[in-house]
Amino acid sequence: MQRPARSDLCRLRVSPGAGFTLIELMVALALMATVALLSWRGLDQVARARVTLSRVMDRERALSMLFDQMHSDLQLTVRDEDIGLPPIRFGSDGLQLIRTLHVPGQATRLQVIRYRLDAGHIVRYASAALANVGQLRAAAAGSDMTQWTSIVLAGDVGGFQMRLYVPQNGWVDDWQGAQNAIYIKLNTLPLPGSGGEGPSPRDITGVELEIHLAGQSGPLTRIFLVGQ
Repeated sequence: MQRPARSDLCRLRVSPGAGFTLIELMVALALMATVALLSWRGLDQVARARVTLSRVMDRERALSMLFDQMHSDLQLTVRDEDIGLPPIRFGSDGLQLIRTLHVPGQATRLQVIRYRLDAGHIVRYASAALANVGQLRAAAAGSDMTQWTSIVLAGDVGGFQMRLYVPQNGWVDDWQGAQNAIYIKLNTLPLPGSGGEGPSPRDITGVELEIHLAGQSGPLTRIFLVGQ
């Protein structure tokens, strides 16, 4: 009888124990599934954090643009006696101000600016350059803004309120009270050439803006000085 070769014996001894058992395969699959689940959750959290951070940065950028633009507009606000009517007013429809507008190669013009809340966004509306007081009064009193330029400055806004600082009265959140104080001064201004020295103090020297943002517990408040 011929004896099997040594290599054949090795094959016979190794083959019954080769490979993984069913339990080992199940354990390996369970470990791989656990690692995959943890990796997916980690990536999902990173993606969510990135989206949240991007949204916060976009909001901060928009608010910074809003504050910078409002600061610039209020710095260029005209004086009461220059136009014979209050250069700043506010109400349920937002804030309106009258500012100077420097056009290259032309005389300084006037411009009416309005900040309004439109579908959760604060929008800045600007009239065309106005050459005289008649055009200014028509633009300030009118409601048609179809020919005005507009730009969205901030979103996710639930509402915003304004207060004005009137030196004789302090902070005023009632426009009628502020208007009365302003018109009293306008009616008592000295006539040109009557000996008045220099421009009179402004009737409104500060504006407080309070914004209520969606998803934020408390309001965001900023205070701006009027005039340069």
